[in-house]
Amino acid sequence: MKERYSQCNGETVKSAKDRFIDELKTMTPEELVYGYSSQKGTLSNDLKALNEIKKYNLPDEVTNMLIRNTMFVCDYNLSIRFMEKLAEDWLGRRIKTAEEAFEISNKEFEKYKEWAANVDKAIENENQNVNGVELTILSAIKTASNIVEISDKDLGKFVRELLKS
Repeated sequence: MKERYSQCNGETVKSAKDRFIDELKTMTPEELVYGYSSQKGTLSNDLKALNEIKKYNLPDEVTNMLIRNTMFVCDYNLSIRFMEKLAEDWLGRRIKTAEEAFEISNKEFEKYKEWAANVDKAIENENQNVNGVELTILSAIKTASNIVEISDKDLGKFVRELLKS
């Protein structure tokens, strides 16, 4: 990765992104988990989750990005199911570096924001041939999709059942 630097009072300063990537590369996953978990008193459970994820044999820097993503998405809780899904996805994509994990995370987050914005627009705009029942269904799907512990398979079943009605 080509690092970006700027000058500040004659000193070279790395960008925030590059400092973040450096942190992912220099910390062990255990150190990262300890830093988050010791403040909220969930260290034991979070270390168990980390041990489950270690089975995927991702590089430490990629595991660190996975931890950061999970903490961000799951309100600073390490959800084993979420981490496993992400680890499987990244293994399939052959993610090997913190930079690659960072880039794919940002792309996926942008897709999610776009999807969520479209759902919000459909819910807010009652003039787009959306009746009250359809608004309720869209709202239920959005609520269900935000539940971290629901699998994609279960979410799909839920949506199919809603659409049958």
